[in-house]
Amino acid sequence: LGSSLNSAILSMVTPYFQQWNFSAQQGIGGSWVAEIAYAGSKGTHTQQGTIQLNSLTAGQMALGAVNQELVANPFYGIITDATSILSQPTVQRGQLSKPFPQYTGVAAPNPSIGNSIFHSMQLRVEKRFSKGFTTLAAYTISKNINDTAQDAVGQGTSIQDPYNLRAERSLDPQDVSQRLVLSGVWELPFGKGKHFGT
Repeated sequence: LGSSLNSAILSMVTPYFQQWNFSAQQGIGGSWVAEIAYAGSKGTHTQQGTIQLNSLTAGQMALGAVNQELVANPFYGIITDATSILSQPTVQRGQLSKPFPQYTGVAAPNPSIGNSIFHSMQLRVEKRFSKGFTTLAAYTISKNINDTAQDAVGQGTSIQDPYNLRAERSLDPQDVSQRLVLSGVWELPFGKGKHFGT
């Protein structure tokens, strides 16, 4: 009592992902191929960094300075840890309005509460091998949206309001909305069976 604790209870749900795609391909002339494709995926119960369960609701936060008023502490004399704010004769009103007022914090690391959605359209044009050349141009336009953002090394970020996960929904930090890739192969005319060096 009087300190913070962690709970893994919310982490027991198994995440799952769904993926779907559709593509159409057409040959053009004797050596060109064009393709258009759609790909999508949805993640459900994906993991989040940490959720703070001992938080005020948006309505309670709207009270503003009222939450900072000092009031009599019902835990005074019960919580005896001198380093805890809950061992003092008075405590902020907001602390007593939290779901677990006897703790300074209740965190659930990596809870499986997140969701993600990804949509992309992919265009590809390829010139098949002829006269020693092949070229490929690929263009992708996509959007990756989630409410469980992770940084580049896969670490989740904290949720601002555990009572309103919809407010966390935004573009993923790793979203790449457009991408163009050009590549080519040139078979050099040297060696056995080639123009030079036979």
